[in-house]
Amino acid sequence: MLERFMRHHVDKQPAPQVASADDVVVRTYQPADWLAIRRLYSDGLLEGRVDPHESTSDLDDPLLTYFSHPDDRLWVAEFEGRIVGMISVGHIGHHVAQIRRLRVDATFRETDLPARLLKVVLQHCRRCGDLKLIVDAHVDPHQAVAACRDGGFQYTRARRNGGHETLEFYLNLYRQPRSGLEQEQPRRAPHPPRLRQMLA
Repeated sequence: MLERFMRHHVDKQPAPQVASADDVVVRTYQPADWLAIRRLYSDGLLEGRVDPHESTSDLDDPLLTYFSHPDDRLWVAEFEGRIVGMISVGHIGHHVAQIRRLRVDATFRETDLPARLLKVVLQHCRRCGDLKLIVDAHVDPHQAVAACRDGGFQYTRARRNGGHETLEFYLNLYRQPRSGLEQEQPRRAPHPPRLRQMLA
């Protein structure tokens, strides 16, 4: 009886309305956004979209985590004064960037907002001269592969480490980003022969 009631109750719940992402502004994180990004993380946890065992130490002090290194960043997406998305990048090696924390409010998941957030990070990574990207597998893999390909990065493989899965991309030295992504040359553009052979 309880199961029948729950099934009926869930079926009657209205689906979240899909908003338009046209008026969403993507900007650099500010300290006043802290509670909002914690809410985004908590919402994903309740929906089962986030690993409950995942460390959140980077969100405890975002300024220390994402602004101590000149090439690390955290961005938020703001709509009518409300934070509806976030994404971050941290550098874990020489020209190696890790994209994390792509979280989007339920009302914007069916819009182009996730792709826009990925695009912002990819533009930043190219300016930094990054050659390899590691993308948190919580990101939709189809979106990640499409966005990275358009940004000039080529998917190579998925890796699992301690139950955590990531996707790996290398800069395709012979392919320019698609129109709409920044075309400027990175500040640092080393071309190690070993990487060149790998991407040929």
